[in-house]
Amino acid sequence: MAESNQDPGDDNSFYRECHYLREKRKQRLRVFEMACLRKVEEITRRDRIRNEEIFSSLDIRLRIIDRIRNKRLRYFGHYAEDLRNDVLSLRFKRI
Repeated sequence: MAESNQDPGDDNSFYRECHYLREKRKQRLRVFEMACLRKVEEITRRDRIRNEEIFSSLDIRLRIIDRIRNKRLRYFGHYAEDLRNDVLSLRFKRI
């Protein structure tokens, strides 16, 4: 039986793989966002205008990744609040 370089129970390899996939997904979102913004402004890559200039000309404060993170955190806040309310209601029903 050939030995592998990584221990099958190594949690770091799983974390690294997941982290890589998340970063890859974020990069794809950034590229998609810029492609859409360039189409809105009718700017091509040949015009050689920097992304920051496009963001400032459109007065965009939050990038799409930040918006997604805010939405997820807001949802998690509601979800956590519902869980707390469920736990409290169960506790008071026992009394």
